[in-house]
Amino acid sequence: MKVRFTQAARKRCKRRAHARHVLATAIPVSIETSKGEPGWLYFGVDDRDTELEIVAVEGADGCLLVVHVMRSRSEGVDKKRTPPRITTDTPISPDVNLATEEVLLPNGRRLTQEVVDELVEAAHATPGRPLLTAPGTHSL
Repeated sequence: MKVRFTQAARKRCKRRAHARHVLATAIPVSIETSKGEPGWLYFGVDDRDTELEIVAVEGADGCLLVVHVMRSRSEGVDKKRTPPRITTDTPISPDVNLATEEVLLPNGRRLTQEVVDELVEAAHATPGRPLLTAPGTHSL
């Protein structure tokens, strides 16, 4: 499996190796847009001890396409889907420009910036960490 990054994903994470480290070591959360497009939300600490939040989708060509990277706001685990296997040796392919390059999702639908925005919105709607001071509650 290859990992690719959209140009928008690179705005907040200049070094792709930091994001790859999180992809290789974190347990992803299965997320879905309101239209049913599946994605993965990764939370983890990179090799600099910076906690990152990553949103990725699986491309029809078998690559994992990272569409969003930022410092983490929340975390969680969902074992309904099996995530793609990424290691620290997984090759990183050239970045993707969604305006000029056609990327297809496994269901055959084209990945557009609108779908990316929906995935990021779904990721942000995921509850945060469990609060230590109030069991059963999550931070935002």
